[in-house]
This record gives sequence, structure tokens and C-alpha cells, in this order.
Amino acid sequence: MSIDTVEREFNLAQLIMITEIQNITAEHNERQMKKKARGGKRRNRGRTKDEINRTGFNLL
Repeated sequence: MSIDTVEREFNLAQLIMITEIQNITAEHNERQMKKKARGGKRRNRGRTKDEINRTGFNLL
């Protein structure tokens, strides 16, 4: 294999890598936008003390 061929193969491999990274980044950004459109930051939080006490009171 000549040096030109090796260089060409290397450049092609680099291009493919860059394209893959761009695709992954684009997908990630798309997901983030969808999340924001759904209502910004949603935290999966536990129940507050009041919520726990209220359910206990309802059982009486």
C-alpha cells in the first residue's frame, strides 16, 4: 500500500468518525429539546412529609 492510499484511508476514517459524533450529538440535542418542550426540568422527587401524613390521616 502506498503512502497516498494509507493517507486517504486515514482521512476517510476520520471523516466517518466526525460524522458519527455529529449524529450522536444531534440526537442528544433533539432529546433535550423534546424534554424542554415537555415542561422543562422534571425531577423524580419523593413524597413530602405532608403528603405522607395526609395519606395516614385518610386511613383513620
